[in-house]
Amino acid sequence: MVLDLTGSLYLGLRHTSAELGGWDALTAGVPAALDRAEPARSVAARLAGLVGAEAGLLFRSTLHAFLDLFNSCPGDAVLVDAASYPVGRWPLAGRRCAGVLVRTFPHHDPAGLDRCLRALGGGGRRPLVLADGYCTGCGRAAPVAGYLETLRPHGGVLVLDDTQALGILGRHPDPGAPYGHGGGGTVRWTGAAGPVLLVDSLTKGFGAPLAVVAGPTGLVEEIRTRGPTRVHSSAPTAADLRAADRALTVNEQSGDRLRARLLWLVRRFRRRLTDRGVRLGAGEFPVQRLEPTDRRRAAAMCSWLGAAGLRSLVTVPPCWQGAAVTVVLTATLSAPQVDWAADLLAEAAHRTVGTGAPL
Repeated sequence: MVLDLTGSLYLGLRHTSAELGGWDALTAGVPAALDRAEPARSVAARLAGLVGAEAGLLFRSTLHAFLDLFNSCPGDAVLVDAASYPVGRWPLAGRRCAGVLVRTFPHHDPAGLDRCLRALGGGGRRPLVLADGYCTGCGRAAPVAGYLETLRPHGGVLVLDDTQALGILGRHPDPGAPYGHGGGGTVRWTGAAGPVLLVDSLTKGFGAPLAVVAGPTGLVEEIRTRGPTRVHSSAPTAADLRAADRALTVNEQSGDRLRARLLWLVRRFRRRLTDRGVRLGAGEFPVQRLEPTDRRRAAAMCSWLGAAGLRSLVTVPPCWQGAAVTVVLTATLSAPQVDWAADLLAEAAHRTVGTGAPL
């Protein structure tokens, strides 16, 4: 039997067909721009309310969302956090070809962002700043308040890919509940205020294969009317919408309980590894990494773990050097499963200490 710790359904929401019920048609067969289905409007409004935004707009994926977002702002400069997720960057190749200025600034560095903004020299550009809401590489939330303060004199907009944090982080965190409450994401968690466009996939925390853009009404409407994928692509299917609607209901009724269990499992996992002399990356987010090492050793550890019955990942986050064996904990795991996984990881780590050689 293999224990797979590579999936990111953090709260354990799987949405079986029996839980979603039936539907008359999976898709309306029209472009998203012509789809006027009430379920889509309802889910978008519920998501906007959850993350604290004025309006929301649904997409098939974050790639569709980013394509429409950046193509709806053709005259803007785009400044990109150096460690931002690749999907958000891909549409920017087209923006460069269209003459839009695209620059990169250091990871989680408002001062570095300020230097980039000053280097723009005005020119009437409205800068957009692209960053991830939560970085699983270094285990930190983005300095949202710092970014917004830096952007304010320039009239800019912060674009956050908050996929990782949606469903996990939320408002009013404290030492007893470091994830916060409600699962509304990084902006809720930081309590920051300002012009933010959130691009969130629901596939991780909520287990639903669709995405939302949420933010100020005027900006969301600009994307709704000018976004090209809405003309050339379909809207989320009936199954996607049912899954999202169910996830939001479960989150309202049981989300904080599921997050409390997840935190308990993460803390148990980290404590067990620490007691065995194994050092972990920072943070109590469900994506847990051993301290970085070289790729050869990390790959050997991952291979040994697989042979022992534990499926893990080798990741190379852009915000630090080296590779790491990575596992993802979810609220559906049992305490014995977490203990067994920690023990195996400790054994794999100790087998290669100081050698860099295969197991």
